[in-house]
Amino acid sequence: MADAFALARRCVLHLDLDSFFLAVHKRRDPTLPLESKPVVLYQFQDVICANRRAKALGVQKHMRPREARALVEPHGLVIHAFCRDWPGPRVRYGPYTAASREFFDALADALRAATGGGAAIERGSIDEAYVELAMMPQDPAAFCGRLRAAVEGATGLRVTVGCGPNKLLAKLASSAAKGTDAAVRVVDGGAAVDDLLAASPASRLPGLSKPPAGAKTISDLRACGAELDDKLRDKAFGRDDATLKCAPPKTAQVASWTGHCDMATLCRRGETAAVAFPARRGGGSWLFEPHDAEGRSSELTRPRWVVLALCIDLEERLRHDAALYRRRPTRLTLTIRQPGTDPLPIPGNNYTEGGSKSRSVPFPAPQPSPPEEAEALVKRICGGVSSESVDVPDDAYGRISALVDAVATALEAWAREQGNPRVAHLSLAAGHFDSGPAPVPITALFKPSPKKKKRPAPAPPASPSFAGIDGADVDPATLSELPPAVRADVERQMRLWEGSRKRGGGVSPSPPATPASKKKRTPTKSPKITAYLPPSPASPAPAAALDQILAMGFGPNRAQRALDAANGDAQRAIEQLLGGG
Repeated sequence: MADAFALARRCVLHLDLDSFFLAVHKRRDPTLPLESKPVVLYQFQDVICANRRAKALGVQKHMRPREARALVEPHGLVIHAFCRDWPGPRVRYGPYTAASREFFDALADALRAATGGGAAIERGSIDEAYVELAMMPQDPAAFCGRLRAAVEGATGLRVTVGCGPNKLLAKLASSAAKGTDAAVRVVDGGAAVDDLLAASPASRLPGLSKPPAGAKTISDLRACGAELDDKLRDKAFGRDDATLKCAPPKTAQVASWTGHCDMATLCRRGETAAVAFPARRGGGSWLFEPHDAEGRSSELTRPRWVVLALCIDLEERLRHDAALYRRRPTRLTLTIRQPGTDPLPIPGNNYTEGGSKSRSVPFPAPQPSPPEEAEALVKRICGGVSSESVDVPDDAYGRISALVDAVATALEAWAREQGNPRVAHLSLAAGHFDSGPAPVPITALFKPSPKKKKRPAPAPPASPSFAGIDGADVDPATLSELPPAVRADVERQMRLWEGSRKRGGGVSPSPPATPASKKKRTPTKSPKITAYLPPSPASPAPAAALDQILAMGFGPNRAQRALDAANGDAQRAIEQLLGGG
């Protein structure tokens, strides 16, 4: 079975963090016995992570916590994910997303050091990454081992690495490597592909909901014939042409059940409450109350705080998004799903069969948030519990306040226009992100021309015209690092220059001799390349200047040194870097 590997010219890695969510808890609680006891992590009524000892006892993801507890106790542990008491209860994803960002940052740094930046990275999920290298390393196992050691050393999180000619085989390889001492598996030939597929359970094949009867491994699926579609049949032979998806997500989204309440209940306006946020229009404040009179939380109390909870969660998610992608949203979309025939105010059958509706508003600018107001607000939100239960930095309250006002104002107008419909589910999505750092002008890609004697001008072409780019002014190292489309365009312009030079063009033609009796004519000159480009933007502020240089792939230390040498002028710093300075 050589076709899956021999015909491939790709090298794809799959990196997976072992027991990621539990590993993050281990950071907060070093006494957590992940190596010596079975440990299970659940989120409300859903198991989301289990260590190897718990899996060996039969614990599986999405199992009910009570079922997992029956398997691992009395010697094991069943713990809940990080949770915020109020507004909530809501799972706190901040510690997990922060650890995930550390992982991807460490991976990018390790790849930059090992390949000089010649690798693409896809964020498969919060705890897994796909990497495509420009070529297969001479010793793939050693390369994967060094990459794994670098990431583990930077984060303290255990990593498993799989290497193969496509995404499918790389992921299956990393799954097979879990629990081994090396934690690395390389699929380096047709026989290795056959061995991997023969040892991989059929349930691991992506897109296969239920394996056909008698098919225990992926290799067994090859004999199933008409029971599989063409795509699954290809995967059963290890064939997969899926490319890496490296673009950032189009939206950042949070959602929650609302308990079959009417829309107006979600956005109550008044003067006093446990927590109040100022309303910019219409007077008063948006009010939120914790739990019931006895301090208990239930689905009946959810409408009183769910909008505030979603705004806190969305602000946190956007903070991490900005750190990853250096971008900001410009639109905020609210989507409601209405109840069906189920009368119960809890999720169940027909819970949201009433259809969905959406509307968008401009993403709000942060409101002012003086330190004393932020401190008072965190005390009101905590309501007697520790501030760690909220986990919102002081400088975020201006953004949260603006989000609350934008969402509540939109819901209030929506309820008034639509007759106050009932709502079973509410989601908030931030999207239409801005373009990030300012683009670098193409002139910054050329090294400064050295001072040299003026060359004699050759004979002019028949009709003077733009003659391309002189290859002597282009740094070969910089040219090789350009994106393929830009590199192809620059090379085309270089060929135009060379052809024009051989034909006698390529520089400004000399003025023809004119009789003294005739008026002297001004010679027509070939325009410079800068004449075809938009004017360069003004030098950005220091932080924006550093972002502009980092966006071109230079390391932070080298970028900062160049910026210092250029007295903060990003354009000069880029020209020095690209010119080999």
